[in-house]
Amino acid sequence: MPSKKPYVVIVEDYQLLREQLIDFLQSKDFDVSSVDGGERLDGLLKIRFPDILILDLNLPGEDGLSIARRVKALQPSLGIIMMTARITGADKVVGYESGADVYITKPAKPEELLAAMSNLLMRLKPAPKKNKVWQLLLKENILKNPAGLSVTLSAKELVILESLTLSPDRKIRTDSLFVKLEQVEGEFSKNQLEALISRLRKKISEIGDGKDVIKSVWGYGYQLCFDCIVE
Repeated sequence: MPSKKPYVVIVEDYQLLREQLIDFLQSKDFDVSSVDGGERLDGLLKIRFPDILILDLNLPGEDGLSIARRVKALQPSLGIIMMTARITGADKVVGYESGADVYITKPAKPEELLAAMSNLLMRLKPAPKKNKVWQLLLKENILKNPAGLSVTLSAKELVILESLTLSPDRKIRTDSLFVKLEQVEGEFSKNQLEALISRLRKKISEIGDGKDVIKSVWGYGYQLCFDCIVE
C-alpha cells in the first residue's frame, strides 16, 4: 500500500549532503528517495512521481534547469525546490521560468528547507480554509489578499515578504534579512530597513483588515502576522 507520507525525491550529486537531507527529512516524517542525477531520476519517475522534487542546479551531465523543465512538463502539479549557490536575481528568474516553485540558496538551514516544503505542500494540497490565505506571486511581484485584491511590490519588498513567508513561524532575524536584501541592493542600513518595513506595512494595510501585518519582535527581528503561500 502506498505511503500516505509526502513523497520527496532529492537530486543531489554530493553524497554527504544527500545523506544529511535524507536523514533530516525522514526524521520529519517524509517518505524520501534520492538520486545523483537526471538519468537515475528518470528511473524513479517510472515507478512513482513525488509530491516535491528537491533539485540541485549544478549537476554533472544534465543540469537542474533542464531537469526541472522536462519533469514539470510531465507533471505540472509537481512541486520543485531548487537549491543552488547562485544568488543573482537573473539566476532566480531563469530557475522560476524552468519550473521551480521555490528557490533556496546554499547552504540552506534545515529549518528553512522544512518551512519551504510545508508552504509548498499547503499550496499543492490546499486546506479547506484556503480562502483565508494570502498569496505572494513571485513572477508578477504581487501580493494578493484572500478577497482577490492585490498590491504590486518592489524587488526589496518581495525579498522581505518571501523571506518572512518561508521562515519558521513566519519570523526572521534582522541580520538574516540584511543578508538577503544586500543580495539585491548591496549594503543596506538599519534605517533603510525600518523605512522599507514601514512602507510595506502601509501598502499591505491598504488591502488588509486593519490588523497588524508585520510586527517587530524585540531583540530578534520581524514576524509576518497572516497566513501566506508563495506561488
